[in-house]
Amino acid sequence: MNNPIIQTCVQTTQYGGGVGIVCGAHTPVETGLADINPLFLALVFFTFSVFAIREYKKLQKIQVRI
Repeated sequence: MNNPIIQTCVQTTQYGGGVGIVCGAHTPVETGLADINPLFLALVFFTFSVFAIREYKKLQKIQVRI
């Protein structure tokens, strides 16, 4: 029985502008946070900071009586 060896080949672009083929390379995997759009991440941090500043200013107006 003859079992063929299956290799994964990936076509890559080289710095000189040519195209190369690399066989035996692994396929790309999802990396979690690295897949998030940086613009979306910046928007989330900006929204959180605006909310935190607003709440901080509200706390400054409250007078605590002991």
